[in-house]
Amino acid sequence: MKKKLLIKVNILVFLILFICSSGTIGSFTYSKLADELMDINEIGLKYVGYYNCSCDSIINNFKNNSSVERIEKDKNYITIIGKMNNINYEAGVRDDKTKEVVIELIKLTDKKELASIKKQLEKFTNYKCKEKRYFTYIKGKINKDTDKEIEKLTSVLKQHGAENIRTIPINSGYAGIADNGSFRINYAVCRYDSGTYIILGTPDIFITY
Repeated sequence: MKKKLLIKVNILVFLILFICSSGTIGSFTYSKLADELMDINEIGLKYVGYYNCSCDSIINNFKNNSSVERIEKDKNYITIIGKMNNINYEAGVRDDKTKEVVIELIKLTDKKELASIKKQLEKFTNYKCKEKRYFTYIKGKINKDTDKEIEKLTSVLKQHGAENIRTIPINSGYAGIADNGSFRINYAVCRYDSGTYIILGTPDIFITY
């Protein structure tokens, strides 16, 4: 009972930390943090936008700019699964008054390719969408003790201008948020059977960990 209560409290605290933060971190600082902390092995990008054309036009954009493997329709929600330059993606298109488009791409790589992937992703939507938002993360493996690594992580964040650093323990390690009023970055240090990993996400981490 106490364990379940502690988990619920941790989740609540983390949500409060998230809500109280604002802004995003610059791509240069983002890359520098990754260089100093870990060996990258995975990157991800999530796009959220709202289209101002027909739903068929958006779907055709996917067909024309990528290799679509399948399209599934469930009432007013359309799921598109495919590949863009050998990168797997999954997209959701709402054929209703919200006209929302959500695209997620995850790639196993040791390179910092987020900027180039973002440019490729814009081919799907380009002028057809407005109010675009991007969420990104970088994940990498480390070969150090989790407790010591969180100390190094917070130290590096401070060196790059972070002032408000809030960390909480989670089942697999630690999670937290850092900002200074002009940027925000979410981070996690997680211990799995395969090793210990750092995940950096801005403005938040859109995958589970």
